[in-house]
Amino acid sequence: MDVSKPGSTDGSEVSQTVKESTPDPPTPDQPLTIVGIGASAGGVEALEQLFAAMPDDTGMAFVAIQHLSPDFESLMPQILSRQTRMPVVKIEDGLQAKPNHIYVLPNGKLAELDGRHFKTRDLVREKHAQSIDHFFKTLAVSAGEDAIGIILSGTGSDGAKGICEIHRHHGLVVVQSEQSCKFNGMPRAAIATGFVDAVVSTEEMPETLKQFSAILGGQSRSRQAIFIESMEAETRIYRLIHQRFGLDFEQYKQGMVGRRVARRMAFEKQTEISEYVKLLESNEKALTDLYQDLLIGVTEFFRDPQAFSELQQRILPQLIDEVKDDTGKLRVWVVPCASGEEAYSVAILIDELLSQRNLNIDVKIFATDVNSNGVDFAGKGVYSKDRVANVSQARLQKYFLEQDNGYAIIPRLRKQIVFASHNLLKDAPFTKLNLVCCRNLLIYFKPEAKKKVLSLFNFALSQMGVLFLGPSETTTELESAFQLIDPNWQLYRKARPVRFSDVGMIVGAAPNRITNSPSRDHRDAAQNLLPVYDVLLDEFMPSGILVNSTNQILHLFGNASSFLCLKSGRPTGDVIEMLPPPFNLAVNNGLRRVKIEDKPASYPGLEFELDGDLQVYKVVIRKLPGFANEKFLISFENCAAPSAASSNNAQLVAYNQEEVLSLSVELQETRESLHDTILKLQSANEDMQSTNEELIASNEELQSTNEELHSVNEELYTVNSE
Repeated sequence: MDVSKPGSTDGSEVSQTVKESTPDPPTPDQPLTIVGIGASAGGVEALEQLFAAMPDDTGMAFVAIQHLSPDFESLMPQILSRQTRMPVVKIEDGLQAKPNHIYVLPNGKLAELDGRHFKTRDLVREKHAQSIDHFFKTLAVSAGEDAIGIILSGTGSDGAKGICEIHRHHGLVVVQSEQSCKFNGMPRAAIATGFVDAVVSTEEMPETLKQFSAILGGQSRSRQAIFIESMEAETRIYRLIHQRFGLDFEQYKQGMVGRRVARRMAFEKQTEISEYVKLLESNEKALTDLYQDLLIGVTEFFRDPQAFSELQQRILPQLIDEVKDDTGKLRVWVVPCASGEEAYSVAILIDELLSQRNLNIDVKIFATDVNSNGVDFAGKGVYSKDRVANVSQARLQKYFLEQDNGYAIIPRLRKQIVFASHNLLKDAPFTKLNLVCCRNLLIYFKPEAKKKVLSLFNFALSQMGVLFLGPSETTTELESAFQLIDPNWQLYRKARPVRFSDVGMIVGAAPNRITNSPSRDHRDAAQNLLPVYDVLLDEFMPSGILVNSTNQILHLFGNASSFLCLKSGRPTGDVIEMLPPPFNLAVNNGLRRVKIEDKPASYPGLEFELDGDLQVYKVVIRKLPGFANEKFLISFENCAAPSAASSNNAQLVAYNQEEVLSLSVELQETRESLHDTILKLQSANEDMQSTNEELIASNEELQSTNEELHSVNEELYTVNSE
C-alpha cells in the first residue's frame, strides 16, 4: 500500500470503530470547560472549519472573540449556525455560559468572564484594546485548568499575552498550524511565547479538545501536565514507527490513528499510553503488530461494480482512443494496491476492451503500496476461492488458472503489472500516466497531505489523464487542477498542470503537533524578564517602529507613538497610513528602496511639530537580518542643525512625491477592485461551499466507519474459520 493510508487497500482501510460515550453536561456545581477562541483576518473561514468538525455534544462552552469593526453589525451568529446545531448566541452582560453553546462577541464590545457569567463594556477605539488578550486573561482566572485558549488565523499579536495566563493556570493552549491558516501573524506570535501545548489544523482541534477534556481533575498533577505527557507519548509512537518502518503517520488523521492505537492497547492489556510506549520501545513484536494493524488492507475484485462499469464503458474507451493514435502505450497507476485485486481488475477491463476492438496496445500498470508484505502477496497473483467470489464465471475461466490452493492470474495478464513498494508521501511519482486509481485513501489524510498527494497525481497524469477516487473523496483541496467527470464515482480529468512548489507542504517534515518549547522553568523565567526588557528598550532605544513586509506595525520603541495619528474610518495597522506628511512619503519610498536594494535608506531634515515645537528629524529605514519573514526598522533621529539638510531633503521628497502618490493611488484602486471582486465571489459561493464541506465531512466519516467494519468482519470470518 502506499503511504496512502494506514490500512489501505485498493484504498480501503478499515479500523475498528469504537463507540465513545458523550460526557454528561456539567451541573452548576460541576466544572465547565470553557473554550476561548481568538481570530482575526481569515478567522471566519477558520471558525467555520472548526465548528463544521466539532461535535454538537462535547459538553463544553465555546466563546469566539474576533476583531470586529464597531461600525458594522456582526453576522457571525448566522455564519456559524450553518456549520453546527449548537445554539449561537451573542454575548450580553450577565449572560451565563452553558455547555454545548457558542457565544460570539458583539461589535463595539469587550467581553470578560466572571465565574460562568459574562460581562461586557464598550470598546474604546483610541486605546486599541486587545479584545482577545482581555478575554483570555479573565477566562484563565475564572476557569483555571478548565480553560482552553485557541488562536486561529489573524495578523498582529493579540492573544499572545492571554495564552500565557491560561498556561499559568494550567489550562490548555492550542494554536492553528501556520500551513492551514491564511494569516499566520497571531499563531506565530502565540507559538513564540513558548506556552503553546499543541499546534494542529482546525479539523484536528476537536480530537485534541476531547483528549484534554477526558482527563479528570483532582489528581496530583494538573490536567495540562497529563495531557502533554499523553501527546508526547503519541508523538513518540509516530517516531518509533517512522524510525523502524519509514512511514510518517503524522500525515494521517489523528482520530483514525488513535482508534488503532487504542485497539492495540486493548489487545496488549495496557491502560496507560505511557506504559504502552515503553512496551513498543522494548518489544519489537508489539511495534510490528501496531504497524500491521495500522496497515490493514481491505479490497476485493471489482469493488463497487457500478464504479468499475462506469470505468469500462465511459473512461477506458476514451483513453484507449487517445493513446492508439498517439504513443500506442496505456499507462496506469493503482495506489495503494494492497493485496492486488484492484490492479488485476483494471487489467481485466482493459484486456476485454482491447479484445473487443482487436487492438494491440502496450499496457503497463504500476501497482504500489507501502506495505511490502501486501506487495509480495499481490505479485504472486494467487487467490483462494472465497476471494474471487465477485469474479464472473466467464472472467474466471478466461483470466485465471485453477490450482489446488485457489486460482492464479494467467501469466499474460500478470506481465502487464509491475508491483513495487512505494511511499506516496515520500517517493517520486510515476509520470506520463493515462489513469490513476487511488480509491478510499485520501479520506485518511490531513488536508495538507491530501493536497500534496493530489498535486503528485496532477504531475503524474498526462494531458487529459483521468483520476479515479473513492465515492467519498474529492479534489476540493486542489479543485481548479481537476475537472469533475462523474460525481457519483468521483472520476476527474486533469484540467491544468500545478507547480509542485505551489502546494506549500514539506513532505516528511518533523512532527509539529506538540511544540518543542523550552522547559517550563526557563519559559517562566524568560516571561518574568519581559517587563525588564520593556523598561530598557524605552530608556535606551531610539524612537522607532518595527514593521513586517506588508508594512504592518509589529512594535513601537521609545516615543514613536507620537509620530502616529489615527485617521477617521476603519482602523488600520499600516504604518504608511498612520504616519503624517512628510514622514509617510519618506517611509513609503524608503521601504520600497530597501526591499529592492537591500541596504539602508535615510532621509534627513524632515520637519515635524511635536508638543508645539517645530523640530527636524532624520528618518532611517533598514532591514533586520536573520529573519525568514522580512522585518524592517524605521528610526526617528533628532537633527541638531536642520536647515541645510532640510533643503536637500525637500528636493528629494519633491522628486519622488509625484511618483509615490501616483503609485499609491493606483495600488489603492487595485486593492479596492480586488476586494470587491473577492467579496462578490465569496458571497456567491458561501452557501454552496458550506453545504459541500459538511456533506464531504459526513461522507468521509461514513466511509471510514464502513471500512473499519469491513475489516472487523474479515477478522471475525478468519476466527470462525479457525
